[in-house]
Amino acid sequence: MKIKSLAIVVGLLMFLAGCIAPVQDHITPLNFTYQTKNQQGPKSDKVILLLDPSINFNSEVKETYGDQFKQNLKQDIEKMFIGQGYKVISIDGFEGDDIPFGNRKDGYLVVRVVGNVNIEKKITKARQKTQSNIFADNSSIEGTLYALGKIKISFLEPLSSETIDTVNVDIAQMKLQEPFKVEAKSSAGILGDLMGGVETSIEGNYDNNIRIMLNTIFRKTMDKLDNKIVYQSINQYQKDIQDIKTRKRF
Repeated sequence: MKIKSLAIVVGLLMFLAGCIAPVQDHITPLNFTYQTKNQQGPKSDKVILLLDPSINFNSEVKETYGDQFKQNLKQDIEKMFIGQGYKVISIDGFEGDDIPFGNRKDGYLVVRVVGNVNIEKKITKARQKTQSNIFADNSSIEGTLYALGKIKISFLEPLSSETIDTVNVDIAQMKLQEPFKVEAKSSAGILGDLMGGVETSIEGNYDNNIRIMLNTIFRKTMDKLDNKIVYQSINQYQKDIQDIKTRKRF
C-alpha cells in the first residue's frame, strides 16, 4: 500500500513540476486563427517588414503551443496588412538588425512583436482518498489557472528603428481564470497491493483549460490589432516617418 501511495504522490509532484501532462477528460483544440472585421483597403506600393514574434511562455505552456501561437500570430498580422492593400515581406529574425539594408531602405514600416505569456496555477485543495476500492485508489488536486503577461506590437521606422506607434496588450486585464482538477489514479487498489502491481495515471482538465486561455489571449490580441491595422491609420504614419528621415538625413 505504501508503494502505491508513493506512486500516486510522485505522479502529482511530477505534474506540479511540469514533467507530465494529465490525460484529458475533454478536448478543446487550439484555435489560433482570426478573421478581420475590416473591409479591403486600397492598393498601396508601401512595404511592411514583419519580424518574427519574440514572445516567451512560462513552463506551464507546452513549447508546441507557444510555437504555434507565434507562428499563427505572424501569419494573421501579415494577412491583415495585405488585406489593407500593403505589401508584406516576412523577415526571419526578431530585431531590426536582422533585416537586410535594402529592405530597410525601401520599407515603409517595421512591425515587431515582443512579450511574455504566463499561465500560473493556484492550488486550493489537495486530498488523498482512503483506500475503499479493491481495484483503485486516487488523490486529487484542485485549483485555479490564471493568466499574466504583456504583448507589445511596435511600428518602427525601418532605418532608425524609432517607434512610430505601439499596441499594448495587458493579459492581466483580461482577467482570465479557469478552474482545474487533476487526479492521480492507481488502477491497482488492494488487489494491486496483494499482487505487487502499481500503475498510476494522471487525469484532468488542466491542459485543456490552458488551451482555452491561450485561445482567448490570441483572439483578444488580434482584436486590438484589427482596430489598429486599417489603411487610413497606417497611412497617417507617413508624415512622422518622413520627419524622422529628414532629421536623421537618411
